[in-house]
Amino acid sequence: MNLKPLNDRVLVKRVEEELSTPSGLILSTPVDRPDHGKVLAVGSKVLEVVAGNKVLFGKFAGQSVKFEGEDFLMIKEEDILAVIGGE
Repeated sequence: MNLKPLNDRVLVKRVEEELSTPSGLILSTPVDRPDHGKVLAVGSKVLEVVAGNKVLFGKFAGQSVKFEGEDFLMIKEEDILAVIGGE
């Protein structure tokens, strides 16, 4: 990917929720935007998160960006609440 965050910013791809029930029924009602995602790239400062981490962030954190037809979230590291499944 040719998109590199600057300083303490982190590029995140939101993880989309399943739109079906465990029994296979497809849900057609609107759902909230996911508040977790996967880190794709990090800025040049030394950060606690690294590319590949799954992270939890606030509902209104960061800035939505569209690059090469895909939607991403550019977020400051301080807006990341937790690493999911980290050591």
